[in-house]
Amino acid sequence: MPVFVRGFPIGVWLHELSEICGKAEHLLFRYPIRVIYANEAFSRDTEDEAAVVSSHHFARFTCLGSTSRGWDGDRVAKVLTNPHLTNLRMLDLFNGDYNFSEGVAGVAAATHLTNLLVLELAGNRILDEGIEALAGAKHLSSLRALRLGKDSSGGANGITEEGIAALARSQCFSSLTQLALDGNEVGNGGIEHLLRAEWISNLTEFNLEDTWIGESGLMALARSGRLTNLRRLDVSANGMTEAVARTFLQPESFPNLTHLHLISHHELEEPLTEATQAALCSRFGPEVIGESGLTWIAICVEDEIRWKMR
Repeated sequence: MPVFVRGFPIGVWLHELSEICGKAEHLLFRYPIRVIYANEAFSRDTEDEAAVVSSHHFARFTCLGSTSRGWDGDRVAKVLTNPHLTNLRMLDLFNGDYNFSEGVAGVAAATHLTNLLVLELAGNRILDEGIEALAGAKHLSSLRALRLGKDSSGGANGITEEGIAALARSQCFSSLTQLALDGNEVGNGGIEHLLRAEWISNLTEFNLEDTWIGESGLMALARSGRLTNLRRLDVSANGMTEAVARTFLQPESFPNLTHLHLISHHELEEPLTEATQAALCSRFGPEVIGESGLTWIAICVEDEIRWKMR
């Protein structure tokens, strides 16, 4: 199934990634295919595996993505050993709950992925072990979007404060502008770690929905003075209170924030006052209170068309 951009097929969906190896000469000669999504990586046939991990045609691809529930972590790691994947700009493993930490360990070991801009790992169950592996991956310094949140069924990654501390200590994310942690157990302690990260002030988009943050953590977030470049923020399904909401309204809190999702309808036992709600909506727009969270701003063309591939 091809996806067209300006009349040309730029992306294709396959049952197995190995299928592209046999069709590459024909397809890539005729069409500017750069984006590949597949249900499976390869069959149990050793020839298929060998073709995937060595094909020089993979140098043409700028995005690889898995559909269904992932390729499983070991196969993700094997695919990424292909040394010709140097032009990959996006790796989309969304909803890959079969991948576990083995898949992200493969990303961390693939030192040739030096041009990666978007790493989508929502719902991969990577746990703290996986985030610790990523935190030491120096070749990911080009990364602009790291998505570690929930997938379409609400499954996340099982990251706790320990994993968040490793992420915050990392010096490998100097280009990061977009971070999703929704659904993980960040907590108040995790927020304190994140606010000490060298790269945190570069973020323009931050998703902290349903991350076990209480009033003190949200207060620390609003008062930190380190999120001056933030444009879009989701902190819904956490310990929001009237005092926190009013702190978010202070001019020095998030001076460049334009989109905020603070709470969902009926989320609080003690609703915010009408005056506070009106002030929040006036500053941040009507979506500040509601069921719909924020949608990501696409980082690259591969990110723009990913929804068509699923």
